[in-house]
Amino acid sequence: MANLLQEEGRTDDVIALCKRTLSLDERNAQAYTLLGEVYANRKEPAAALPYFEKSVEMQPKLTRNRLNLAGALIEVGQYGRAESLLNEIVREHPRFPFAHFNLGLLYDEQRRLEEAKTAYAAEVAAYPEHFKARFNLGKVMFQLGDRAGSLAQMREVVRLAPEQPEGYLFLARGLLQESAPIEQVQAVVEKGLSLARAPDQKALGWLLMADVYNRKRQPEKMNEALRNAGSYAPAPAH
Repeated sequence: MANLLQEEGRTDDVIALCKRTLSLDERNAQAYTLLGEVYANRKEPAAALPYFEKSVEMQPKLTRNRLNLAGALIEVGQYGRAESLLNEIVREHPRFPFAHFNLGLLYDEQRRLEEAKTAYAAEVAAYPEHFKARFNLGKVMFQLGDRAGSLAQMREVVRLAPEQPEGYLFLARGLLQESAPIEQVQAVVEKGLSLARAPDQKALGWLLMADVYNRKRQPEKMNEALRNAGSYAPAPAH
């Protein structure tokens, strides 16, 4: 029942049902896991953490539970515990889905870019269709100065996930750095913008368009693009 409610997006109902279940059976490991997953999906890692802790305590051999816990630990900044847990997982199960990916996230958060690159590359080697791992690998390569490697990954992201805007936008960024033909770059940016939904994606897209118009010596369009980018920027904190 709880799984069905979760699939339907009725997260408040899932929480209520799981808590009611635990009031009757405090050893119900599935209820703890579901509660953790619901809070994690709602971007509330601090709320998810105690439930993932409990699910690991009750079922310590389940790798998925440990991976969930590691993800929550990363989100709340408990990097040492998360790293120990993830290293344990990859030693036991080198190809476990998302294990190397989460290690990459952990290293990325700490600006340990070479280690992040290695972790993301391991995830991509095990799961070549994992576009998020490729995307993050491409971003890290760009930061490390490997522009050709980054472009190759972003092209593959676009191939694997043509409906996702981020591949196009970051591919365009790399193409601008490489002074690719400006019409080619503009087409890639426009495709990314047409797919963008999140404000940060739209802001990046318009900043890239401003760069395109600047290189095409079209100042009025450049200024309009900058205004559009600014309209999606977060409001300053008071």
